[in-house]
Amino acid sequence: MIRVSYLLATFLSLLLCSSITKANPEDAHRIPSKWEIVVIIGHPSNQVSELSVNDLRKIVMAESTNWQNVGGVDRPIEIYMLQAPGSALDEIMRSVLNAQLQERIQKESFFNSLLLRVSAVEGAIGLVPISNSVQLRNLLDQTSIKVFPIKWDESSNAVLPSLEAMLNGLYPLIWRDYAPSERP
Repeated sequence: MIRVSYLLATFLSLLLCSSITKANPEDAHRIPSKWEIVVIIGHPSNQVSELSVNDLRKIVMAESTNWQNVGGVDRPIEIYMLQAPGSALDEIMRSVLNAQLQERIQKESFFNSLLLRVSAVEGAIGLVPISNSVQLRNLLDQTSIKVFPIKWDESSNAVLPSLEAMLNGLYPLIWRDYAPSERP
């Protein structure tokens, strides 16, 4: 079973790498040594239907501290993120959103704690790595949480995280860490 999981992960990584070169041709000669996908979750009563990368950048950098700034109701935004050992969310936010995490972001060590916080606070938003795939699969079946579709910019369509969206370069919150390599 471990071999099958490893082979599947390797296969998915290679597929993801091939889609990366479409989005960024200068990375065609490089293969990521690690990658992570971030899912943005929120309280189910949140009326915001989608977020752009720029909206997220402003939220993370504390430029937008109220949902009203991104098309929602007048309610403060409370940010939670999973900060488990080995998590790369800090690096993901710096590289994908070009944003420095602010001190107001509340870090949770356990996925279930983060889920409880986000589902209990009406103005909450959570940043979750997809490496918590078992929990995320269960998350999508729950009504106590909302998964935000994300779009690259105001002119693109918002998409939910899915294997197809990731492989086609449609989902923007993907972080890649490249091992040093020589250009051929």
